[in-house]
Amino acid sequence: MISVTNTPNYAGVTIHGDMNDFQKLYDALSELVGEEGEYKGFENPRIRVLAICYDLRHAIMGDREFELVDNGMEEFNLRRAGFIAMDKQTRLKNIPLMAKRLVEQNDEYRSIKRTVMQAAEENGRHHGDFELRGVEYPEDILW
Repeated sequence: MISVTNTPNYAGVTIHGDMNDFQKLYDALSELVGEEGEYKGFENPRIRVLAICYDLRHAIMGDREFELVDNGMEEFNLRRAGFIAMDKQTRLKNIPLMAKRLVEQNDEYRSIKRTVMQAAEENGRHHGDFELRGVEYPEDILW
């Protein structure tokens, strides 16, 4: 979830959210501003919105100050728990899709990996020490 707070001297704002939030906001704003010259008379506001997009993009790449917050990585947890909760036949049908996601290491995967690796480094821990919270896994998984 995106939240916005004033900076201490009220000269700007701080945008809070996770990588998925920032990416969705970036995509929405990029769509909103349109192409250069598309909205006559709105070039200056368009440039200001593109400046926000620029900073969002750099935040996504890790080039801006950030604060780690526990967001539970709900989307990732729900997918993983959903796969485990599937019955045998459904899971079998979904193996190619899951394998593809693991091999491709899409933006969501890289974002989660980057967050975990940064948290591990900042806390002097091994990345394997972290656990997913907020998901109830079955006690007995039929492997």
